[in-house]
Amino acid sequence: MKTMLISGMPPGDGGVGEILIEEMLGCDGIEPVSYAGLITQEHFDKRQRQHLTQQQCFVPPAEFARRNAPGWKGTITTISDRLRRYEPAVRQLSRDVIDFVHQESPDQIWTILNSTVTIDVAAAVRAATEVPMLVHIWDDPRDILMQRKLDRFTFARTLKRFDFLLRRADRLGVICEPMADAYAKKSQASSVIIRHGIQDSVTPLSEPTSKDEFRIGISGSMYCYSAWKAFHRALDELDWRIGRKRIVLVVAGSDIRFRAFKPAECRFYGWRSVPEVMRILTNCDALYLPHPFEPLQEPLARLSFPTKLSTYAGTGRPVLLHAPHHSSLTGFSKKHGFGLLTHDLEPSRLAEFLRLNLGDQNVLNEQSDATARIGSTILGRAQFERSTREFLAPHDCFPVEPSREVSADADFSSRAVSASLPKVTHDE
Repeated sequence: MKTMLISGMPPGDGGVGEILIEEMLGCDGIEPVSYAGLITQEHFDKRQRQHLTQQQCFVPPAEFARRNAPGWKGTITTISDRLRRYEPAVRQLSRDVIDFVHQESPDQIWTILNSTVTIDVAAAVRAATEVPMLVHIWDDPRDILMQRKLDRFTFARTLKRFDFLLRRADRLGVICEPMADAYAKKSQASSVIIRHGIQDSVTPLSEPTSKDEFRIGISGSMYCYSAWKAFHRALDELDWRIGRKRIVLVVAGSDIRFRAFKPAECRFYGWRSVPEVMRILTNCDALYLPHPFEPLQEPLARLSFPTKLSTYAGTGRPVLLHAPHHSSLTGFSKKHGFGLLTHDLEPSRLAEFLRLNLGDQNVLNEQSDATARIGSTILGRAQFERSTREFLAPHDCFPVEPSREVSADADFSSRAVSASLPKVTHDE
C-alpha cells in the first residue's frame, strides 16, 4: 500500500506538528510514505528522512495577505494582489504536485490541512485524480484563515475549497469529537479521532515538589490572551501565594509574555524537546491549560483540542483547565471526569477557585489520579497508535464510495487546474 503525504509540514522534531507526523509514521504497521512538501527549500533540506521514500519540495507562495492601505481601497488592493500573485502560483504548484502524484502512483493520498496553500492544492489534486484521499484536520480552517488576515472574498473561496475536500474525502482524521460532529454534516466519510499519546502507564503524582514553592507548569505558546490575563490578575489577588507557599510559574515554550503587579516569580525554559518538557512539567505541582474565550476564536475553542494536553496527561500531575463553556476542553472534562475546570475570567472569583482547589491536598490527590487515568487510556500511546493505524490503513479495508461528480460551484476541476486552479467545576 503506497501512501503519499501532501502537507505544509514535514515529519521531524521542529514543533508539535512535525513531531506528530513523525510519530504517526513510526507506529507499528505504518509503511514509509512518499512526500510532497509544500514548504521552503531550507525547511525541506532539514526534514527527517527516516519514514520517507520519494520526496519532492514544492515551494509555496506567501500565504499572509499584504494590506497596503486602509478601508475599501486596501481590500481591493489585497484582492488584486492575491489574484495576480497567489492564485497563479497555486495553480502552477497544483499542476506540479499532480504530476508528482501521477509519477508516484500512490494507492492513497494523506493530506494535512494546516495551511491555506495545502487546502488549495489538495482541492486541486482531489478534483484532478481518482486516488482515495485521507483528509487530516488539526484546526478548523477559519482560524488559519483569520491568522493569514485574508479578505472576505479569498476567505470565502478557501472555505469553499475546504468544504469540497470534506465532500470528496474518503476518510477524515480529526482532533476531537466536536470536530467530528461538525464535519459529519458536510461529509459522508467516516472520522477517526487522532490525538497524540505519550505512554500507557502513567503514575499519579500529587506529592508537593517543594516546602516553599507551589509550581504551576505551562508548555507551548500562549494564544489565549483573555484567560492568561485573568490568570495573572488572579495570582496578583493571591499575592502569588497558595497558603504559605509562593507560586512559581514554570514555562517551557517559545512565545509567552508575563505581566504582574505584585512580586512574582517565573522560570522560563524556552523551547524544549518532548522528553525535556515532560521532565520540567513532572516537577510541578499543577499544570495550567487555557483555551481562548475571545469571540473571534470561538471556532478554535469549540473544534480544536490542544495537543499539549497529551503531554500534561503523561505527567500524572493535576491539570487546571481554564476554558469557556463552548470549549472542547469543557466537554472532555465533563465526559471523562478530568481536570480542575473553571470558566471564570473575573480575577477575584478565579483567585478563590485557585485558593480552594490548589490549596487542598485531597483535591490534588484526586486530580492526579484522574490525570493518570486519562494519560494511560484515552490520551495514551496505545490509543494513539490504534487511531493512526485505523486512519492510515489500506483504503480497501474500509468502504470507499464511487467518485462523486464535482459540482459546478466547487471552484476546481481538472480542466480548471490545467488551464488556470472527578473534577471540581466552577460554572459561574
